[in-house]
Amino acid sequence: MDIKTSGEVDTANNFVFPTDAWNLRARRIFRWFKRNRNRIREIYQREDTYSKFSDRFIFSMPPPEKATEADILVTAEQVLMGLLEWAYHQKDSYGYAMHEYARTILSTVDRMDVAVSESRLQHIVYNYRKEQLKYRNAQI
Repeated sequence: MDIKTSGEVDTANNFVFPTDAWNLRARRIFRWFKRNRNRIREIYQREDTYSKFSDRFIFSMPPPEKATEADILVTAEQVLMGLLEWAYHQKDSYGYAMHEYARTILSTVDRMDVAVSESRLQHIVYNYRKEQLKYRNAQI
């Protein structure tokens, strides 16, 4: 993840990069999840589809410095309502909850359709949703 300055334009994606503070938050959220990957087991105390896919998502997260903007956006979305929601209120060593980082990241993006489908993490979200549909259809 290159640190870009506010207002710098990536002409390939027509994306205006937010401030350096955005990149700092992205690095912190990625590092926190990498360090606390097993915390979901402490919280839920069970092994289910959600925890397995959450673990797979975190395992697949690139190092913060190699994360793309799409990776960052997908991760922030998952904290607020998805595979990483279990960490919504979890705080890092700076005292910030993961949802605070996620909201800041998402609120400062000028263009939400930043090729999110190109994120290396999006396929995990897709496969989880597919698994949920199979389960729901089996219940009917």
